[in-house]
This record gives sequence, structure tokens and C-alpha cells, in this order.
Amino acid sequence: MKVLIAVTHLLGAGHLSRAMTLARAFASAEHNTTVISGGRPTPHIDTAGSRLVQLPPLASDGTRFTTLLDTDGHAATPAYRLARAQAMTATLREIAPDVLITELFPFGRRALAPEFLALLEAAQDLPHRPVTLASIRDILAPPSNPDKAARTHDIIARHYDAVLVHSDPDVTPLETSWPVDASLAPKLRYTGYVAPPASAPHPGRAGLGEVLVSAGGGPVGQALFDTALAAARHSVRPWRLLVGGEGAEVRIAALNAAAPANVTVEGIRRDFRAMLHHAAASLSLCGYNTALDLLQSGVPAVLVPFDDGGEVEQTLRARALAHLPAMESIASAALTPQTLSRALEKVIAEGRRTPGTLRDTGAADSVRIAADLAGARPPAPRAPRAPAFDWTPLRDEWAAWRAAGLTCPIWWRDDDTATPTPALERLAALSDESGVPLHLALIPAQATPALADWIADRPDTIPLIHGWSHDNHAPEGAKKAEFGQPRAEAAADLRRARDRLRALFGARLAPVFVPPWNRFDASLPPVLTALGLRALSAFTPRAAPQAAPGLARINTHVDPIDWRGTRDLIAPGTLIAQTAGLLRERREGCADNAEPFGLLTHHLAHDALVWDFCRQYLLEMRAGPTALWRADRDLPAREDTT
Repeated sequence: MKVLIAVTHLLGAGHLSRAMTLARAFASAEHNTTVISGGRPTPHIDTAGSRLVQLPPLASDGTRFTTLLDTDGHAATPAYRLARAQAMTATLREIAPDVLITELFPFGRRALAPEFLALLEAAQDLPHRPVTLASIRDILAPPSNPDKAARTHDIIARHYDAVLVHSDPDVTPLETSWPVDASLAPKLRYTGYVAPPASAPHPGRAGLGEVLVSAGGGPVGQALFDTALAAARHSVRPWRLLVGGEGAEVRIAALNAAAPANVTVEGIRRDFRAMLHHAAASLSLCGYNTALDLLQSGVPAVLVPFDDGGEVEQTLRARALAHLPAMESIASAALTPQTLSRALEKVIAEGRRTPGTLRDTGAADSVRIAADLAGARPPAPRAPRAPAFDWTPLRDEWAAWRAAGLTCPIWWRDDDTATPTPALERLAALSDESGVPLHLALIPAQATPALADWIADRPDTIPLIHGWSHDNHAPEGAKKAEFGQPRAEAAADLRRARDRLRALFGARLAPVFVPPWNRFDASLPPVLTALGLRALSAFTPRAAPQAAPGLARINTHVDPIDWRGTRDLIAPGTLIAQTAGLLRERREGCADNAEPFGLLTHHLAHDALVWDFCRQYLLEMRAGPTALWRADRDLPAREDTT
């Protein structure tokens, strides 16, 4: 059985450590196992028996998990993130796994949704779709609103066969931190805890009588180390600080310079788990892997759960453990040398716990569950391949543009968004893959705070104003329009539309109005100008650069759906010829090439063929001599539109 595990650790190394424990279990059962790692390289991780594919790495900006940094510490660019997604899907197609496992996603890592969704979509297109599993720990970061949970459940329903929950339901059921509804419950498979076999005592009795201080393999925990040094100055015990993560050498040197004689400071050690058997006490955070190490060893322990940036996962876990003998929890806000010293002496006085019966066979049970699911599935029919469209007319036209030394500005507008959906996530993944910014025409009366949160995490998604309520106010028998003729309420509706989206999106809102059904009355442009809007966007090539003084016309030009007929994809050859013809008119000076050439989509109406066409269309357009236009950067200034 071929197994592919995809994981990205952004702060600590716990997610990668758990994924590699799973990988070793699959490999030991003689399954061909590959792990795609998207976090920063972690040298101490044991990759024995598995192939590790390292993506261009990402890390979070501290606890700001929506700000993703590249290998140089700069904000990751769309091209950088596209390279990651392409490497993930290329690895998937190379391996053609029988089992695909995503660590944490879609219950977390929402900032990485486009690349994970690209992976899941590519898995659907394999000749034999793999059994697809989500792998999650005992306690998750609870969703901040019901919409986030609903989107997660939608993705699970669409793409996943089961969810591996690495805990004991009698101790920490998933409901402790996540709402489990009727759609999710049947897919849950409790595996027990994923941990390596319990370590034997250290042959050299390393750590004997010491207070072992650790903060995992990431860059967090500095406050814990500083407080430990201060407490150690008033202690007769030996202390050992184990420091890991990026920049560990610099931090070790600084801590050593400040350490009293009874303190040793060094890097994290592979024999740490064996040392716990001999330590007087452990002082640590309360991540999943650390908690299991403490439970397996029985060492007295003081837990200081990581709670920066509103994180609650470790706090919930520490509370669950603090009722055990010789286990104490201190909130970071209450951590001082004095509170730490008192807690340590208390747990040491209570003595070592006898390690209880811990269901720690989660890795082996995960292998069994995956194998059972893969074995129970009948051979899948060959998935339909993406159709091959003939792009020759467009490619020939682009060749003529290059010969003439011309460049075409392009943009992309998608209409009728109100709230995040799996289809919107797929649209965003397509934006990331193609590198074309996504302009979303939002229905103000229906737009949700959840949509504002979703867009806040996507700098290349630009919100536009799409009418007010998208209601049809046209007379009976006339073509549909919300602002197609004068209405007494029109000005008030437009003001409400602007104000509501400004309240939701602030400065992210581009001052562009998109009339529903692309129809508007001649009285509309002056009202838009008076409201401070700077552009009007409809459909077909513009007749003039402005709709009114100070109000630019930025239209779209190609819509792939046959709205007046089948409501399916227009014949691809027709769309390709239409695009080439419109571009030819620009090249020959018969049309305005200052207007960005726009694709218009409606993601909620896409079927598989429309999705395939739009993907190929965007990639073909990007392959031409084009420049990306975006409304939050490239709108003409008011004085330039007269």
C-alpha cells in the first residue's frame, strides 16, 4: 500500500513529529510511505523508513497564523505559494497513493486551504482515487464561529472518507473542543494517542535528579526559560534547559551567559524521553507530544500551556491533566519565579506517578484503519481526465502580440458571493494556482462576517460592491436588473451597499460598483460618483473610458456560461475564438487596450466542465504577454479619468 501524508508545521514541530510517527508505523508495516513537509526543516525529526519531500518552507509570524513567511522571513508571495501547491500535486501524481492523509487540515491550517484543496482536487482526478483521511489531535483550536465549522464539515463531506482522531474518547472526545454534528460523527475514527512506544530508562541515568525544562522544537517558550533561570538561582537542584527551534544556537548562548552554576543549557536531545525517567521534575509547555511523554514516564510535571495569540488548545489539555497526581498547571499570566518554584516543590513532594494504562497505540491503529478502508473499497473507475481544449487560436494571437511588442492588462471578476463555501475555497485555489488576483463582487445585503474573516486572510482577493440585495426590480417582461431604471430607493440602496461593505471590509473594499445582471440606468453613474466610487464594471468592451466624470469603466469581456440557453459551458471553441477575436481587435487598434481584459465567472454555478475550462483559460491567459490588473492598486486617480 502506498501512503502519502501532507503536513505543514508553522510554529512548533509537533504536527511534523506526529506525522512522522504515523509514517514510521506505516513503514514498519511494510507500506511505501512518503511525507510532504511544508514547514521549516527540522533536523532532529526521525524520518527512518519514509521518504521526506520538503516543500519551499513556510512559518507563521509568531502566533499570527494567517501571516505566512518564506524561507527568508518575508511574506510569502503568490508565486512562492504556487510553487508549493505545484510540488504537492506533482508528488501526489508521481506516487498515486492508495491512502492520502492530511495532518490537521481542514480543521486547521485554513490559511493553507488553497494548496490543500489543490491536493484534494488532484487526488479526485487520479485514475484510482485514494482513501482520504484527516488526521487530528485530541484537542483542536475551537472554531471562532459556526460558519468555520460548517465549511470544515463541507470539505470533509466532499473529500474525505474518515477522520482519524488521535485520542481516547473516554478521556478527550472531540466534542471537548469541536462541534460534532450529524454529518461529521459517522466519519470519526478514534485511534488512541499517537506516540512512539514508551521509552526505557536512560542507560546512563542522564537527567538524574534534575529539573528538565523544555519547550518543544519550535521558537516559543522564551518566557518559560527566562523564568526557569530566575527560579533556579534560588534552588539547590540541578536544572537542564533544552532549547530547540530556529535560532536555537543564539538563544542557548544568551541563556548560558545568564545561567547560574546549577543550570545546564543545551539543544534538544534525542534521549529526552529516556531522561524523564530519572528527572526530579519536568517543566514544559503542554503540546500533544509532550503531554504523552509525561504520561508515559510518570515524571512529576509542571505545565505552562502556550496561550499566546488567544491559543486555547494547550490550556484545555493542561486542565484535563492537572487533576492527576504530581501534575500542576500554571497560566502564562501567573508565571513567576515564585509560583514556579512552589509548583515544582509540590509535584516533587507528591512523588512519581505510576504510569497508568494509556491507549497509546494510535499509530498502529491508524495503519489498521487505513488498510481496512483501502481494502474494503472496490476498484474505483478511472476518473475522467480534464478535457483537452484546442488553444491554438489564442496561442497564435499571443504570438502576434509578442511580435508587435504589446502587453495586455488582464483581470478576473467573480459575481454573487455572500459567504464562504467549498466552491469559493476552490475558486481561491484556482487564483493561487494561476496567480491571477480574484475580484469578488459581493452582495452587500447578504454578505456575512465570516466572509470578511475569510477575505482578511487572502491579500489577493479584492472585494467589490455588487448591487444591494441582487433583487430584480425590472418591470414584468423586461430583462432582469436591480438598477436598470430610476427608482426612488436606488440612491439609498447604493449608500447602504457601500456602507455595509465598508463596515465589513474597511480599506480592503475597492471603490468599484458591479450592477447585478450587468445592467444599469443612465442615472446611476453620477450617484456612484457622489458616493466616492471610482469605477463601474459591467460586461462587453467599453465604449468610452468613463461612465461619468471621475468614474472609470472597467468591464469584463468573456463569460463561459450559456445563461440564455443550457446554463452550461459555452462551446469551448467558441469561447477561445471569441477571446482571440477580441484580442485581435485590440492589437489592431480597433478596441481600447487600456481597459483590462476581464474574465467573468460565477463560482456557485460552475459544473466540472466549467471549472476545467476556467482553470485552463486562466493559465493560457497568464502564458501570454499580459500584465495583472487589480482594482485596489491600478484604478485611475480621479484627476486621470477626466
